[in-house]
Amino acid sequence: MTDEELKHLRHVLESQFRNNMYTDIKFPFLQSLGIKDIIQGVGNDELGFIGILHLKWANKDNNIVYDNSKEWPVKVKGTWESTWYDTVDEGHHIAQKLEDDRIIDNEKVMSIMHAEVMKRLRKKEFQYLNHYNQYLIRRYNVTVSRIII
Repeated sequence: MTDEELKHLRHVLESQFRNNMYTDIKFPFLQSLGIKDIIQGVGNDELGFIGILHLKWANKDNNIVYDNSKEWPVKVKGTWESTWYDTVDEGHHIAQKLEDDRIIDNEKVMSIMHAEVMKRLRKKEFQYLNHYNQYLIRRYNVTVSRIII
């Protein structure tokens, strides 16, 4: 594939990706959720690796006027600037840099989420165990102290 064909293919794929993103109901809220970078690898079995698309939010006027635009609850001002990376290593490097520069530690967030989920599961298990014990006492006059799943 020539450089011109690759450039054209990337343009088409980026346009398609942006269209899907812009029509998503979550789109106007991405920035307020702290999502300012989107990285997407692109390729298929026939053509192989095409590249890695990086869309970065830029808080500046895009000078786009929409005919019959949808009424969003949030008015979006800004644009997503794109960069294509030619190798997986380049894409991995930028993703790692973005992760390292974040002020939120994802590992800590996941640890907190895991602890909360486990707490809720234990609460449900306790409620189930209590209900099951009441049944066993009524039926067989025995109890169960813990259920192992």
